[in-house]
Amino acid sequence: MRGKAGSSGLAPVVAPRASWSLILGLIVATLREWRHRRVGRRELASLDKRTLRDIGIDPGVVEYEMYQWFWRPPRDWRD
Repeated sequence: MRGKAGSSGLAPVVAPRASWSLILGLIVATLREWRHRRVGRRELASLDKRTLRDIGIDPGVVEYEMYQWFWRPPRDWRD
């Protein structure tokens, strides 16, 4: 006698489930990184031209970074 109609006799494939704490931890880490980027760009934008010159950053670089979205990683402008 056969099993239920339409069953192939194979056990269903069960994908491993990530724990909620792992998923929540990754989300929190991402949000913290985005906030860190936003704050860093804001602080960079608040520096005057003399300070930027002292630390070796062109004001055009600051202008570019200021208008980047928070999810975009900062570029490394050192050569």
